[in-house]
Amino acid sequence: MIAWITRILYITQIMVAAVVSASLARYWNLSAMASIGLAVVIVVGLPVLIQSVIVGISFTISRVASSVIPDVQFRGFGPIFRAYVLELRDSLNTFNQLMPFQVNWKLTAPHNHAQRPAVLMIHGFVCNRGLWAPLARWLNQRGYWTSAVSLEPVWGSIDAYLPMIHKAVNEALQEHGQVVLVGHSMGGLVIRNFLRDCNDQQLARIAQVITLGTPHRGTVHASYGFGLNAAQMRRDSPWLQELSRSEVERGGLGVPASIVLSHHDNIVAPQAIQFPQAAKPGDITQFAGIGHLSLAFHPGVWEHIESLLKRLPANDPLRSEYPSSTAETPPDRH
Repeated sequence: MIAWITRILYITQIMVAAVVSASLARYWNLSAMASIGLAVVIVVGLPVLIQSVIVGISFTISRVASSVIPDVQFRGFGPIFRAYVLELRDSLNTFNQLMPFQVNWKLTAPHNHAQRPAVLMIHGFVCNRGLWAPLARWLNQRGYWTSAVSLEPVWGSIDAYLPMIHKAVNEALQEHGQVVLVGHSMGGLVIRNFLRDCNDQQLARIAQVITLGTPHRGTVHASYGFGLNAAQMRRDSPWLQELSRSEVERGGLGVPASIVLSHHDNIVAPQAIQFPQAAKPGDITQFAGIGHLSLAFHPGVWEHIESLLKRLPANDPLRSEYPSSTAETPPDRH
């Protein structure tokens, strides 16, 4: 669904830009070559202008609600500006290329991939699996089998995604002893909710969980969002409190975890508190100068993910089949 929405928005931008450029060319009585040049400038410039405003607003909100950046060298205008430029670049790429046109990516399984854990990636709010295409290719070149899901319904409850995640994990484990789950933004909450739904036998097949820019304690930006999942991501929402309580009672997340956050996250704020209550201090990796979407594209984050994968032991692909979830319809926890 999101792929079609972003395609329509992309085509609409081009049509509006074409109409505007044609009107201006007629008004200014431009030559054919000048009219074409103007059209190119407007077609390219309009999406940049729109994303510049959207990203700028998100950074403004996040700065108002931000936590104190611990490292002095990352305070001030410079790091924020660098994060803004990278976030603008990655937003343009995500919403105008990856999500509309690369949602159906599929890679050839690398040689000896079954000896390594599978990597299953889960995107965030109002996004789709196209987000992961660059990282998936990068990991594939390093010998890892990768897959991703597109969460539906787009504005539904996070609990509604449980059957989809169980199915995707089961498919990933058909040829792999274990799976690593990587979640960006809301995708990290989807993973935590999935872990809550797993029994000990199922958890044993999850080698590692990695969350990037996840609103583990909620974000002020969710107050401006639409849908059940947006409401669940609000600061101290009942859903988040119940999730945290269940993890504490269980004694932790149940699997090794790496919680990646950025002190310049422009969508998840306040930033410094964004880790599960049940997480250990050593589970948290902090970055700065990186925006929210950029966490899924930054080379430093990719290298961190690869370093975690390299620490995992080799797989035994002949291990017993992953047991399916017993719940056909997940409970709807608001």
